[in-house]
This record gives sequence, C-alpha cells and structure tokens, in this order.
Amino acid sequence: MMDAMPQITSSPVDTAGRDTPTETTDDRISLLSTDWPVYSPFAREYFARGFAEGFATGLAEGREEGRAAGLAAALMTALYARRIDVPDDLRARISACTDPAQLHTWLTRVLAIPVLDEVFRG
Repeated sequence: MMDAMPQITSSPVDTAGRDTPTETTDDRISLLSTDWPVYSPFAREYFARGFAEGFATGLAEGREEGRAAGLAAALMTALYARRIDVPDDLRARISACTDPAQLHTWLTRVLAIPVLDEVFRG
C-alpha cells in the first residue's frame, strides 16, 4: 500500500492577508524520511542526482581514509621490523595522521634513514 502524500492545510490568514500553508510535524518528518515515494519526475531526478553525488563523495572519502589507515599500519610494521621503539606520542601522531602523502613520506624515510628523529622531521 502506498503512503499518501503529506497534506498541507491552510492556516487562517497571515499578517499580509494571504492564506499560508502549514504542515504538521508528522508531515515534515515524512518528507525527511527515505521511505516516502518520490512522485514527480523532477523530484526523482534531483533526488537521484543528490544521492549519487553524496554516495560518490562518501566513497572517495572512505577510500582516502582506508589508504591512510593502511599506510599507518605499514609504517608501524616497518618500525617494528627495524626493532625501533616507538614512543607513545609518536604512535599517537602516526595514528592521527590522515594524509596519505605524509604517511608515505614517513614510510619511505623509515626504510632508508637509520635515525628515528630524522624520519619524522617536518
């Protein structure tokens, strides 16, 4: 069974003498719900376009976060393999870093530079 479209009722009269449409709280909630059917072709097009753009943005952000997490794990593995003791503040700095380029730079340095302080400069 299809839900009915939210009903807009007229309130008495606004200060300019025009009828003003009002919605009940339930009507507004149903408009924000993802379950309500999109009736008009215009609404369908723009709803679909907004959904697709939001999905693509979220996917790209998720991939970027995944790259950063993977590089941080690789960096910690490289430090462990080199038997380098990682202080808690540095471990927190690595975990908090969300820039894959910076993490890649640190990973490259940790494989080439023997001194820990030089790896994480700048």
